[in-house]
Amino acid sequence: MHLNCALLFQKYATERFPENAEVLELGPVSVPSPFQAALGRPAAWSTADFISEAYDGGRIDYVMTDDNTIPCADAQFDVVLNANVIEHVRKPWRWLPEVARVCRPGGLVITITPVSWPYHEAPIDCWRMYPDGLRSLYEDAGLETVVATAESLEPPRSRHTYQGAGRLTVRPVRGARGRAQQLLGWPVPVAVDTIVIGVKPA
Repeated sequence: MHLNCALLFQKYATERFPENAEVLELGPVSVPSPFQAALGRPAAWSTADFISEAYDGGRIDYVMTDDNTIPCADAQFDVVLNANVIEHVRKPWRWLPEVARVCRPGGLVITITPVSWPYHEAPIDCWRMYPDGLRSLYEDAGLETVVATAESLEPPRSRHTYQGAGRLTVRPVRGARGRAQQLLGWPVPVAVDTIVIGVKPA
């Protein structure tokens, strides 16, 4: 989880979580999740992904076998969170209705996705989405959008360079790779991410 993603979550999402929420996080970077720690209050936190262990350790609760099937019951969770995931989904117009399916009526679906990051395979990288596009996908999935914004809340960074796998470092990149990054407009002075929060109608 990069800094701007965390700041958007804290600003827009944490206050909307119900007390003792049952949460499903899709594609967590680690278990336990840094979002769980950022929430700062008790929640029953579950995870789902294609792999049985998160990238930075910990067991995944629900192992998915395909893009569009989450092995959970209908209306099982109060909050379904996906951060830095939807850009890696081949067909988000099919995937998001499945995300909505496992959310309870009156519950929340929260999506945070990068806008300014360059191409990064994990294992694929398909989309950059702005609020209007995600709002349309939410509408088609039967969700009522309550927050939709793209912004940066982090201080500008002047020396950071992209090193792959979603990590930022202060090491300069030289040679052909560094020139390619410059041509692609990286590093950007700030990270910009979209956050959209929708409510599943009761």
